[in-house]
Amino acid sequence: LTPGVQILGPWQGNLSNRGERLGLERSQTGGDPAESAWLLVDEVIYSDASPWPAGSDGTGKALQRIQTDAAHSGSDPANWTVASPSPGMAP
Repeated sequence: LTPGVQILGPWQGNLSNRGERLGLERSQTGGDPAESAWLLVDEVIYSDASPWPAGSDGTGKALQRIQTDAAHSGSDPANWTVASPSPGMAP
């Protein structure tokens, strides 16, 4: 996470253990979210099947992104590792 960047929430729900698409968006206008256009900032389409790293499904461990810069895709399975959950910390 970038120091000083505000992350909004809370989010309620569950992520699929099988995989799904997650998108991080921001308001284009910065105004009323109900009336704003939204821009996709980053996304990941993950899976629990190869070539995604094995070991996070049902073990209490989590998929963690290795590189977060724009040059490394969030949807590239090689850019992810399995480790103990560490919200807000680098893997």
